[in-house]
Amino acid sequence: MVIYLYIQRLAGRGGLENVIKTLYQELESQGHEVCLLLTAPTGLSSWEYSFHHVVHTSRSSFGIPPRHAEELVEFSMVLDLQRTLRALPRPDVILTTQPWLTAMAKLAVAVYRDPPLVLSWYHLNIDLLSDSRLLRYADAHICISTGISEQIRGLDPQKPNQVVFNPVVSGTEVPLCRTSNPLTFLFMGRLDNVQKRFDLLLRALSRIRDTPNWRLIVVGDVVVGNPQEKQRFIQFAKDAGILNRIEWLGWLDDPWEHLDSASVLVLTSDFEGFGLVLVEALCRGVPVVASNCPVGPSDIVQNGKNGWLFNPGDVDELARILKKISDGSMSLPSIEECVKSIQKFRNDNVIRNMIQVMEHYTIQLTSLL
Repeated sequence: MVIYLYIQRLAGRGGLENVIKTLYQELESQGHEVCLLLTAPTGLSSWEYSFHHVVHTSRSSFGIPPRHAEELVEFSMVLDLQRTLRALPRPDVILTTQPWLTAMAKLAVAVYRDPPLVLSWYHLNIDLLSDSRLLRYADAHICISTGISEQIRGLDPQKPNQVVFNPVVSGTEVPLCRTSNPLTFLFMGRLDNVQKRFDLLLRALSRIRDTPNWRLIVVGDVVVGNPQEKQRFIQFAKDAGILNRIEWLGWLDDPWEHLDSASVLVLTSDFEGFGLVLVEALCRGVPVVASNCPVGPSDIVQNGKNGWLFNPGDVDELARILKKISDGSMSLPSIEECVKSIQKFRNDNVIRNMIQVMEHYTIQLTSLL
C-alpha cells in the first residue's frame, strides 16, 4: 500500500511524535510505501531526519509567496496539498491527525479521478474540540481508544469506525527494578494544572507526608516560556513539607533510559487521548495509578490487576490509594503481570491490525466514492 501521513507542525519530542515515528517505521519495514506530509517544518529537524520520505506541503516552507496578497489560509493549504499530491505517486490512504487537516485532505484529493481514502486518526479527546465536525469529511475513522471511538460514533454515525490502539511496545523493553526503601512514585509528563494536573499529585502527596518510605521522581517540565509555573509547584511542595522527597529530572529525550528503578507511575490527567505513558510504564513492569479520565486509561488499566483507577480530580481517592501503597496495605502487581497485561499494544500486533483495517477500508469503500 501507498500510505501518506498528513500532519501539522509538531515540536518533535512528544508522545504523538513517537507514535507517528513507530507507525512509519513499522509500515515501511513491511514493504509499504510511506510518506510524511508536513504542513510546515517541525520545531526539531532531528525528528524529521528519522523519516526517509518527508515532504513539506506549504509554499511558504520553500520561500514561495502567496498566490495573491489576500489569499485565505484554507484555500492556500488545499491548493498547496493538491500541488504536492500531483508530484507524488497516488496514495491508497491519507491518514490525518487533526479535524482541519481531514477537511483539507478531502478537498485536495479532488485532483484524482479515482480519489484515495482520507482516514481520520485523531489522538485527543474529541469532546474538547471546537472543530470536531470537520472529522465528518473523513471517509472512515481509525480510533486509538474505545473512548474516542464512542465519541466519533456520536459525531459521525454513518461512517466506518475501527479501534486500533497506539503502537507502544517493541518487546525489547527491560523491566525496571523496584525500590521498597524508599518506595518510588514516578510522574512523567508536562507540568501543568490544565490537562496533566500535576497539582493534584502534589496535593495528594501532601496528605501522606507523615507516611514514611516514599519519594517522587518527576520527569518533565512546564510549557516553554512559562518558568514561573514550575516555581509555583516547587513552592507548594516546600510549604507542604514534601520538597525534600522530590527529585526533579526535567525534560529528558529518552526518559526510560535514565531511570534505574520505579515502583509506581502516577497519571493525574483530567483528559487524555490514550495515555501512552501508562503502557510505557507497564511494559517495563511498573504498575500504574491513573485517573479514569476520558479517554484512554480504561483501555489500559485493569483495576487491581496492573494498577488502579481513580475518579478524575478526586484528590482524596488518590491520596488513599497512594497511602495504601506506601504503607504496604495494598500489594503491587508483579512485574510479570504488568508486562503480560499490555500485549495488545505490542508494535507487531498493532501494525497488523492497522494494515488490516486500512486494507478493509480500501476494498469496501473505494468503490463507493
